[in-house]
Amino acid sequence: MQKIPTYILAGGKSSRFGSDKARARYEGLPLISHIKNILSPIATSIKAITDAEYKYDDLEIDSVVDIFPNMGPIGGIYTALMNMPADNWCLIVQCDIAGLKLEWIDMLHFKANEYYQAVVFKDRQYWQAIPGLYHTRAITEIKKQLDMKQLKLSRLIDSLKVQSVALPENWADSKDINSKQDLTTFCNRR
Repeated sequence: MQKIPTYILAGGKSSRFGSDKARARYEGLPLISHIKNILSPIATSIKAITDAEYKYDDLEIDSVVDIFPNMGPIGGIYTALMNMPADNWCLIVQCDIAGLKLEWIDMLHFKANEYYQAVVFKDRQYWQAIPGLYHTRAITEIKKQLDMKQLKLSRLIDSLKVQSVALPENWADSKDINSKQDLTTFCNRR
């Protein structure tokens, strides 16, 4: 697989978690470091989209401050794409996914081409927009959605030229960690 710039969305408030969930320990490391380690073999660079400059410097992860703070993942995706050279793909992944598999990214990358603006997973009629590949060709439409304060990822995906990829069979092996209980439950089932 060709290496790709990678951005980890870590600019949220973690209100349900009660503290910065990107720093929650999973398999002995902060979640964000665990994700970085998984993706390093396929990344030209790994940066976190954050709410503060230097937020993860102690973890050796460069930060890019969210251009549209408090606008959810769509603001983070826009910020990542604006940080990229023109005419390029990047990987967007959330900071709170436990159980991420590198082969899932290969599945997405295999489907990327010059026609699409995004390549994401889909389970029947439901989009799984992150992790996903996004192209700088999507910047104009994402900015339009942000200007309208339209923050639903599913609506953004519906407005883009998207290649869908069937969810991997082992998708259930992962979990978005939104609370400390989610993390405990996930760790206990492993």
